[in-house]
Amino acid sequence: MLRILRFPSDIIPALGSGDINIQEAPQLARLSVVRMDCTLVEAAALRRDVLVAHLTSCGSQNSLRAWVKEILGEVTAVSTKNMMAVV
Repeated sequence: MLRILRFPSDIIPALGSGDINIQEAPQLARLSVVRMDCTLVEAAALRRDVLVAHLTSCGSQNSLRAWVKEILGEVTAVSTKNMMAVV
């Protein structure tokens, strides 16, 4: 459980309220300032947008993982356009 302490502070409330689970939280945490080369505000805004889209679409852990991988440029199989169509 100590890895929770390393999560960005904006993820903890969603985890605590049960909006996301312990497997989804690290996926959102991967959208970090370092990995995306952006500001803290930009990273938090993106995590918020992804979280809202994930909750709105009742997405699975796998869909969240795929979306985060796409955002980080790790895969290109699922497009943002396709994910936004779901929402």
